[in-house]
Amino acid sequence: MRRAGLIGVLRQRCLSNHNHRLNEEFIEIANDLDLRPGVSLFAFEKLDEALILAKQNKLEQLNAVIAVPRNDS
Repeated sequence: MRRAGLIGVLRQRCLSNHNHRLNEEFIEIANDLDLRPGVSLFAFEKLDEALILAKQNKLEQLNAVIAVPRNDS
């Protein structure tokens, strides 16, 4: 591997580890503050509606989850 490529890989690993630590700290603080973000649940059949509302910034909650039916066959 060329030197520039190795340096890029090392930088990427360092940044990844840094972001991972920040994420862990954020989750710990959120748990300490008892933050409970709301979630809008949409049936898979309403996927189009969910995407339109998200694009228009009109979701009732900050997060949207699409429920996909299980295929148990």
